[in-house]
Amino acid sequence: TSPADPHASGRGRRRGDQVAAAKKKEEAKKEAERAAAKAKALLAGTETEAPKQEEAQPAAAAGPFKETTKGLRWVVLTGILDYKKLRENYHNALKVPAYPHFKQLEVERQTLQSDGSWSPWEPVDADRNHTILDNLPEVEEEYAARESLLDALVDPLPFLKAGLWQRVHVARLVPKEKIAAATKVAGVPGESPGTGSHPTDSAAFAPPRPSTEIGSNFAATPGMAGAPEEANFQHTEAETIMLRSLDFTVEPDRSYRFRARVVVFNPNRDREDVSPEVDTKAVELHGPWSEPTNAVTMPADVTVYVVRKGLSATRRNDQVQFDVTRWDRRSGISVEKSFEAWPGEIVGEYRKSVDVPSSEGTGKKSASIDFNSHEVVLDTSGGDQLLPPIPGATGRVSVPVNALLVRADGSVILRSQSFDVNDEVRKDIVDNYKRELEGSNKKRESSMGSSYPGASHPTSR
Repeated sequence: TSPADPHASGRGRRRGDQVAAAKKKEEAKKEAERAAAKAKALLAGTETEAPKQEEAQPAAAAGPFKETTKGLRWVVLTGILDYKKLRENYHNALKVPAYPHFKQLEVERQTLQSDGSWSPWEPVDADRNHTILDNLPEVEEEYAARESLLDALVDPLPFLKAGLWQRVHVARLVPKEKIAAATKVAGVPGESPGTGSHPTDSAAFAPPRPSTEIGSNFAATPGMAGAPEEANFQHTEAETIMLRSLDFTVEPDRSYRFRARVVVFNPNRDREDVSPEVDTKAVELHGPWSEPTNAVTMPADVTVYVVRKGLSATRRNDQVQFDVTRWDRRSGISVEKSFEAWPGEIVGEYRKSVDVPSSEGTGKKSASIDFNSHEVVLDTSGGDQLLPPIPGATGRVSVPVNALLVRADGSVILRSQSFDVNDEVRKDIVDNYKRELEGSNKKRESSMGSSYPGASHPTSR
């Protein structure tokens, strides 16, 4: 339009006003969304407001990947498969020698609920787990014989910057020379006492119990026939093979139990030279589920243990010394510190400087750790008690210390020195913490636990 035309100029101004009004309205809408996000973050307990959404940026050119250290929780399941029996079943069904073509090890789990019952079985999130397993910069050495390991059924072990692997191999499948070499380095014969959960909490599992071997009768499908394709996939001549699955999706302070089964590709898919009742449509076939494992308890990120009567109990006779263990999600390190508290006090507090181990050989470092358990001491009992008055005799008797604690959710728990002093998880955390501090001057070459090299009995756990 020409500026000489007053009508056109007026239309231009009105259109400009409309655009400015639209922009102001859009800015007001964004400000309202930011205010709502901030309010939501504050209600959820976040100390700072929710971060503003970043403007969409053009995709940058792919550069070198960056390696990061991240703390993770996990459960490790190990087991064995009677591969010899499985091949015999294939032979009987297909009428020719054949190898199973494995797709994966399928795992489900149950969660212990507040009423003591178990939830329905649910699949473990394999995609979330493989986000980690498919992007490992380093993996730990396998101790089991190579012929007993098939990639589809054995998850790799990440190389740990903090913590130790224990009971992640099947003892009977480890060659004698590897056992001898590992025990020589460790200096102590025998089997390690626990299994990894946090990187340094390797005794979190209950002792294994006997169970059926997973999927030993898997391929006994009646009516199968036909010659298999050439085995151009990974297979072995071993009679027994190892199974291992890692679950990184577990939550702290929860108890689970697991079951597993093998999945194979259907050898009769799209074949016409088979009996009519044979399934030729399914892409994959599933073996039977294993027996459920024992309950597996994932430690809380912060756990309080009663260890003794307060050392400074001259001021108050109801003062108790607690050990507080803290798993630091930033580094994956579990640390331990002692605190004293009496009724009405919170156990544990924030510490600006705590010794933490290093895997780089540069010596121990210092870091801030929040040991606040958010648990309040309600009452205590025990300690040295005077004997009842007996003519001609005086003395004291030591009674185990007990403490009633109120948790953040309002529930009340009892911690007792009788159990806590010998608690395997606590002892394992404390021992590993001290060991790693002592070894901080040497660069880590292996993340396998001390003693026997991570051995486990041939059961599913």
